[in-house]
Amino acid sequence: MSVRQTKKAFTLIEMLVVIAILSILISLIAFTSRWALDWARASATEAMIAGLESALEMYQHDLGTYPASGNANLVTGLADVAAHAGNTAWNGPYMNFRAQDLQGGQVIDGWKNAYHYTFVVAANPPVRIWSNGPDKVDNNGAGDDIKSKGW
Repeated sequence: MSVRQTKKAFTLIEMLVVIAILSILISLIAFTSRWALDWARASATEAMIAGLESALEMYQHDLGTYPASGNANLVTGLADVAAHAGNTAWNGPYMNFRAQDLQGGQVIDGWKNAYHYTFVVAANPPVRIWSNGPDKVDNNGAGDDIKSKGW
C-alpha cells in the first residue's frame, strides 16, 4: 500500500490572482489618499483665504484702506508690528501666521505657492485673493484657482 503525498504549494495561477488583487487594492488606496490630500490642501487654502479676508476687513476698518497689492505687503500690513510703529490707527497684528504658512516673507497655499493679492480702489470688490490651486497655474482666479468671495 502506497501513500500518495500531496504537495502543499501555490500554483502559478493562484500566485498571479493574488498579485492582481493586491495591485488593484494598492492602486485604489493610492488614488483615494491622493484625492484626500488634494481635498485637504484645498480646504486649508479656502480657510486661509477666509482668514485673510477677515483680517483685511479689520485692517480696513481701523485704517480706512487696505494694504497695497502684493503678497509681501499683505503680510506686512496684517502682521508686522515694527512696520507700523507710531501709527496709532493700526491695532494689529490682525493675523498671526504660523511658520509653515510663510515662505520668503509671503503667505503660501497648500501646494507651497504664494497667494496672489490685489487691491484696486475702483474695482468691485476692491480686494482679491487667490491661489493657483492644484494645477499650480495662475488663471487669474478662473479654472481650478481658489479665490476669495465676491468675484
